[in-house]
Amino acid sequence: MADYGSRKTFIDLGFIGSYEVNINTKNYRFVMPSEFRIFFKNQLIITRGFEASLIIVTPEKWKSLISPLRKNGLFNQTNRELLRYLIGNSFLVNIDNQGRVVIPNQLRLEQFNILNKLFLVGMLDYIELWPSSTWLKKQKVLSKQASNLTKILTENKNE
Repeated sequence: MADYGSRKTFIDLGFIGSYEVNINTKNYRFVMPSEFRIFFKNQLIITRGFEASLIIVTPEKWKSLISPLRKNGLFNQTNRELLRYLIGNSFLVNIDNQGRVVIPNQLRLEQFNILNKLFLVGMLDYIELWPSSTWLKKQKVLSKQASNLTKILTENKNE
């Protein structure tokens, strides 16, 4: 039986769960939940995500996530656009001794509508960071679509 309190077990499982955290809107600083903090040494990479979210990843995992972009190179226009979006908006950020993280100025865009609460959502290899109000709306939509999404994925797998 696995010991779910151990650091190794959490790392083997990947980023799972979602956590609502407070954000200091003066300096855009939040405390990384301890369940996620164990994956990081003292730095993380944060970049723009999709559907009005930000993405947080360990520097080690970042290398494997960007590997396909490196392979496709600069001669593919779609690849260049994705490089501009992801890499051009990426920042190496320090985590202080108390687990606090500051969102870089360039990522504090109006479209993210960050008020005073955020949701950090585990996505196995990375974390999505959402304004709370946006995440709660997204959850309602996902709840209604879950069976359909499963059906579509199952059908695609059988092709």
